Amino acid sequence: MAHTLRRLLQIQQTYPAEPFVTALEQALRFNLFDLGRLERLVLKHVAGDFFALQDYRACEPTDHPSAADSNTPSDTSSPTPTDDKADT
Repeated sequence: MAHTLRRLLQIQQTYPAEPFVTALEQALRFNLFDLGRLERLVLKHVAGDFFALQDYRACEPTDHPSAADSNTPSDTSSPTPTDDKADT
């Protein structure tokens, strides 16, 4: 029982008060006493506000080299030496 109360306190301290109380009231209304389910209810209430989630589809893809690019041999030719003395 002490472990359960510590876990409930941890959930209460982790999330904002209003979503926690709303989820707790909802859980009690349906006789849900599983703290994992309670935490998921809290997360449903805070997901957009607490974490400021963005629409992942709006993000542009990053330019990562593909596996095909990594197998392409790089330019192995050596640079052409310059004759600095010719300019003087």
